Amino acid sequence: MPAIRRVDCHVHYFPSDVAESQLRHVTRLNNPHLNQVYSRPAWHDLTALTEVLDSTQVDLGLVIPSASTIPALRSVGGAIQEATEAHNRSMSRDLEAADGRLLAMAVVDPFGGHEDVAQLE
Repeated sequence: MPAIRRVDCHVHYFPSDVAESQLRHVTRLNNPHLNQVYSRPAWHDLTALTEVLDSTQVDLGLVIPSASTIPALRSVGGAIQEATEAHNRSMSRDLEAADGRLLAMAVVDPFGGHEDVAQLE
């Protein structure tokens, strides 16, 4: 990889396995601003996100969870630990195709105990 000249430290992306539940959660909030922002292709389509990076000459993007990530994962039902693990595994798989241009923060429930924090490993 060539030298990194520009870093975007505020990139959002919903990994493929959970993107649909994230978008459904936001739609239920009935917030027109969030609906517009979250429905943009770059939030859930890695090809579209890469095109945005290219057009803005960003060499490295740091993907951070949105404020709705944990509530959206909880809204699906089931154990939050399983939901965050599925989110993190999907993100890792998706970003393998990004050739090192994107790094993601893990999603964990900070109150979930040792099992959740262990995902940071």
